[in-house]
Amino acid sequence: SRGLAHCIDRNHDNDVSRAEWYKLYNKWKNSGLVMDAFLEKIAMDAPKEQKPVVRAGNGQFISSGNGDRMTVKGTVMQIFNCNSGDCVATVVNAMAPTFQGAFPWGQITMVFDGTNWAEVPGP
Repeated sequence: SRGLAHCIDRNHDNDVSRAEWYKLYNKWKNSGLVMDAFLEKIAMDAPKEQKPVVRAGNGQFISSGNGDRMTVKGTVMQIFNCNSGDCVATVVNAMAPTFQGAFPWGQITMVFDGTNWAEVPGP
């Protein structure tokens, strides 16, 4: 959210240090608000020009191997068949730059190169 970006990434380097994270956590705990209310408040307080911090590897991608569409939001990666549009896989541990996912077709190591996700070739 814009609020999180404004509160947590104080030096605007699009990265969150441990110190920045602890400061946000303490700000929430000291606010006396439940998490949803706190997030709404910091979003309202953030400047309109503030852009949200986007996690590396999040977004929509097209497989260069078979043309399937991949979406990544947070740690959830879903793969949609390029022909039918059906969701053929969902894994919940996607994290850039590399993770090993339990896909229906096997344990696959995925790598994010900064612009796209790709399978690491097996042995």
